[in-house]
Parts: sequence; C-alpha cells; structure tokens
Amino acid sequence: MFKWLAAAAAIAVVLPLALVLLVTADPTSSVAGTNVAGGPSVLAMSDIPPAFLALYIRAARTCLG
Repeated sequence: MFKWLAAAAAIAVVLPLALVLLVTADPTSSVAGTNVAGGPSVLAMSDIPPAFLALYIRAARTCLG
C-alpha cells in the first residue's frame, strides 16, 4: 500500500514539474550560428565528424528551401 502511495505522490509532483519545464523550454537554444532552424547543437558539433556535419547542414538547407 505504501509503495502505491509513494508512486502516486511522486507522479503528482514530477508530472506538473515536467510539464512546466517543457512549456518554458527555449526551443532555439543552439549555440551554432547557421541559418538552419537554430543550427546544429553543441553535441552534434562535437560528436559528428566535420565532413558529415557539413553534409547534414547542406541537406537541411536544401529541404528547408
């Protein structure tokens, strides 16, 4: 019984907090300065090889017009 009560209390606290964070999050938080929908993220710039990243950016620009 106590486990169910604890789970319900956790959901009652976490769910509204998650919704507030989702609503207030900044969708344009990319650091890169490209003109493609906010540009690649810092993770993409550090994780994707530069040659592939350039291809991805070029493809995104082609798709977005």
